Amino acid sequence: MSCIIFVGAGASKSFDIPTGGKAAESPMRELVDEFRKHLLILYSSIDFSRYKEKEELGDELKLYDDILKHLGEGYPQLDIEAIFSVLNDLSYENGYASRLYHPTVLYILNDSYQMSSIKSWMSLNLKKKQEIAKRLKIKLEQFYLDKLYPHENKKSEIVKLYEDFFTVILAKHGHHLNEVRDGNNRVFGNYCTIFTTNNDPCIEIYCKAKNMQYVNGQLSDGVLDLTKRGNKELFEGSKCRILKLHGSVNWYYKDGRMKYAPIDEEIKIDPKKIQGHLLVYPAQEKFMHQDPFLDMFVFLRDTLFMAQEWFIIGYSFSDREIKDFFVNAYQQRKKEGRTPGVYIIDPNPNIKDKLKEIDDIKVITNTFNENAIQELKEKIDSK
Repeated sequence: MSCIIFVGAGASKSFDIPTGGKAAESPMRELVDEFRKHLLILYSSIDFSRYKEKEELGDELKLYDDILKHLGEGYPQLDIEAIFSVLNDLSYENGYASRLYHPTVLYILNDSYQMSSIKSWMSLNLKKKQEIAKRLKIKLEQFYLDKLYPHENKKSEIVKLYEDFFTVILAKHGHHLNEVRDGNNRVFGNYCTIFTTNNDPCIEIYCKAKNMQYVNGQLSDGVLDLTKRGNKELFEGSKCRILKLHGSVNWYYKDGRMKYAPIDEEIKIDPKKIQGHLLVYPAQEKFMHQDPFLDMFVFLRDTLFMAQEWFIIGYSFSDREIKDFFVNAYQQRKKEGRTPGVYIIDPNPNIKDKLKEIDDIKVITNTFNENAIQELKEKIDSK
């Protein structure tokens, strides 16, 4: 296998899709206030003849404000993903206990003499809050997912940028994308694999616009299978492979099975008819050790040991587990005398500081745009 392409949130920032960040004005933080306004509009639109519905929405608004208040007092990166993590735990029975009785949390609480009050709080009837959290999570999830689908006027830009990027990557080994679209899928599938932590459908939009066959875990009849045993084509096939490590905007659970909605003009999934969306939010406990994500993360680790080049777009390396995959693979390969070529496109001028253990990185300090792709071509050609 010749290369790995790893796509982070920064790749989608150019297309006005919300991404995270520490800055107070980052899009994911802006969504916190935007969603609260959304709840207020919903609340004011319900007249008092629908008393129960208005009361339920009032409870949801109070819970949302309560979460904002407590996270705002001590959580350094208050954004929509942090709120998702809280609601996810509140929504499930024993969700509180699974967090509060973590050994580190117990140590901190005991050390600060708060454990007795916490135990008293845990003994309260939390079922009502659990039901409120479930309803609020559904509303927040739908609000968030709507933001992940790019506007129509951005689709041509998505197609153009990815076309230029893939052209540069394939040209290094004497191939052209037309070979892929002419049916020779092995040119792409055997040469590179795409991994992404993004939930948005930008790469799929590109493939569809260019009639490029791809696999991303979606089988026939709306069934989704992300396991190596059930979907070998995703891990061993010759088509363009897209492994979405944190789930996708169009993936969901229904009737105990993983399903997907087609990526057409827009994605519509009725939240009342499903059991939940198949997404992982970065602030959550890592799902990489669990199905259905486990096989994809193992494949990422193995691919890093094999690929001749790593192309990384807009990834911050804030996820320690994923960062360790890259660092460990590089260090082991350095000992073996077969270090990969590492190329990063990212506007952060300090991105190298996060990867000090990788001593040969070619960084294009820019957002994902035409200038960055041209600079990437120049760095590849000069090697």
